[in-house]
Formats: sequence, structure tokens, C-alpha cells
Amino acid sequence: MSEDLNLCVVCGGGAQGTHFNAITCRACAAFFRRSVEGLAETFKCRRATKDCIIKEKSKQNCKYCRFKRCQEEGMVYSGPKESVADRDSCESDVDASPSTSDSGTTPYLDCDNMAFGYNCLHYDSVPLMEQIKTVLSQKPNIGQEVFKPLIRKYKDFKYKHDASCLEIHEYLDFRIWMRNLERGVVKSAEWAMANSEFAALAMEDKWFLFKSFWWEFYAIEITARSVEVFGEPEDTRFVFAENLAIDLFTCKFILPFDERSKEAFWNWYMPHTKKIQSLLIVPLKAVRLTEFEVNYLLLQQLWNYDRVDEISEDAKMVGATVLSKASNEIHRYYVRDMRQDNYAARLAKIMKLRSGLDEFFHFEKSLMKEGELFGIFRNEFMDSPLAADFCYSTQ
Repeated sequence: MSEDLNLCVVCGGGAQGTHFNAITCRACAAFFRRSVEGLAETFKCRRATKDCIIKEKSKQNCKYCRFKRCQEEGMVYSGPKESVADRDSCESDVDASPSTSDSGTTPYLDCDNMAFGYNCLHYDSVPLMEQIKTVLSQKPNIGQEVFKPLIRKYKDFKYKHDASCLEIHEYLDFRIWMRNLERGVVKSAEWAMANSEFAALAMEDKWFLFKSFWWEFYAIEITARSVEVFGEPEDTRFVFAENLAIDLFTCKFILPFDERSKEAFWNWYMPHTKKIQSLLIVPLKAVRLTEFEVNYLLLQQLWNYDRVDEISEDAKMVGATVLSKASNEIHRYYVRDMRQDNYAARLAKIMKLRSGLDEFFHFEKSLMKEGELFGIFRNEFMDSPLAADFCYSTQ
């Protein structure tokens, strides 16, 4: 065992204290925790030698040998209460729950509200619904401009770390995907409330608009973040969370199903990843939206009130006013900031992205219905009030 208290006993990099009974850096501590919580059984030695060299911050480290080294150095998992500190560091634990802060980040819900059943995920939406209700009940901030507060809030959600800090996961616990979805739902509510006109609506109108919008925000925001990091047209890597990325076509969910059910799940799910690539990622990479344009696209979707029959006429009038103000502001943005007097073609591309979104979610609805109908997979999140506009129940 290494006797240098300044060096990580696993990778040889700078140590940041004792984690899991060994002196390590935060990256190796986080890796060890994730491994013992369900990933280790999937590891295989990259060279089949089981003696690979482990280097500091290397993306090429063999996971099997890194975990083996952790065990050899006496690392012991003492339960979920032990955590790796300082999430501002590049090496923070992606599975740890970030605390709520003024930066706009929101905590992941724990997994007490979800459990696997036979080819299904049982889900209790009450905790998430309470969070959404709290956000939507906040008092509006009065302001004249539409986009400044929206862009400010959108920047709050930006990941603090760059591509060099991302770990590409070959396997992903499905519950982590659900926790990220939950966080996306809350972020969409926080972003919408940054629009003072939306925040001032009656709660009933806010709810009807929000439940038609959150899934669009989630898809656009997470895809736009991925495009920022992995911008090459053929790159299929996808930024999934703060320090976590996956390859859409090779990463697999960790599911407690038998092998036959897993195979059926992946045969059913693969068209979903292809649609993400063709209808969301590729078009966004081709257009290369600025932050202003992303927020313009999101605002168009938030106030797409023609698809929401339940909202009041007063809310529709407010929406028309907001969209008119947005048109004036994006005109000034193109002419003054971007030096483009003729931007009609640019707006046409943004509108085409909206068509792609519609096509993607029509496909998703049919896919979810098929999964339930043939007993392949059922996610009870889809039975929640949040997913009423995405309902696939066959009952």
C-alpha cells in the first residue's frame, strides 16, 4: 500500500483525504462508490490481462482493473451515508445528491419512490408533484424584457464541467435515468417561472401549459447541452448528467430482468435511440443554435397554447402578447447583436426543429403504447398527472 499521504493509492494522482477507508482522489472514490452500487458486475478487463495501469484522469482506464486496485488497497463500502465531498470539483460523484442552491440546481429525489416489478417500474409521483407545485406557486418577478430572465435561468442549469471531466458509461442504472428525468421536470418548471407573464397566470392555466411543455424542455435542454460538448455530426455520445455521458447506441440500462426480457426490452428500445439521433441531435448540430435561440425555441413551445384546450381565454391573450414581445426581441437580437438584417431562413430552421419535436413525441407515444401492449416494459411514471398528455394506457 502506498505510504505517500498526498497521492491517491489507486491512480497516483493528488489525494483529497480518506474515502472508503483509503487515501484517494475524489474521482477514484466516486468510481468505487458507483461500482459497488451496481456497476462492478459488468466490468471486464480491456486487455484480458487483469493488470492494466491506472492513470490519473485518464479516460482509457480499465474499469475492471481500477476496481480491482480499489479492493487491493483496502477500500470498503460502508453504506449510502458515506459521500464524496465538494461537488464543485471535476471529480465529484455523479450519483450523489446535489443540494438546492441559488444557482438553480435542484436535488435529485431518492429512489424510495420507485421500485422494479415484473417488466415494469413502479413509480410514486407524489414527491415530484409536490416539488412542482412549490415551484409553480412562487410569486412572479415583474419585468419588461422576455428573454433576459429566461437566459439567466437557462445558464444556471449549465453543467459546471467540460468534456475532459466526463466519464462515458457503458451501463446505466435505469433509476439514474429516472432521477435525471425528475430533475429535468423541476428545471422546466423553474425555467417557465422565469417568464413573469407565465408566473402571473392562475395556477390552473399554469398547470395546463406546463404539463404540455415539460417533456419538450427536457428533450431540448439535455440535447442542446450534448451538442455543446459533442458537436461532431456523427458523434453519438450524449451528456446525460453533470459528470456522466453515454453512447446512445452502445450504453445499456441495468435492469433486474431475466435475459429474455432484457433482450426484448432492447429490441423494443433501440428505435428510440435512433429517433433521438435523427430527429433531435443531428438537426440541432446542423443548426447550431445560440443560447438566445434555444430560449426562443423553448418559449415558443411553452406558449403553444393552441394545443391546450383547457386554458382560459385570458391566458391565451397573455400568450399572444408574450409571443409578440418575443418576436420584437429576437428581431433586435439578430439585427443588433448578430448583424443579420435577413434572418428569415434562420427562423425557418428553428420552426423546422419544432416539427421534428412533434414527430419525435408522436413516435414516443406509440412506442410506449407498444411496450405496454406486448408486456415488454411499463413505466408507471406515465400514469402520473405529469404525463397526462403523454398517456399510453390501454385500459
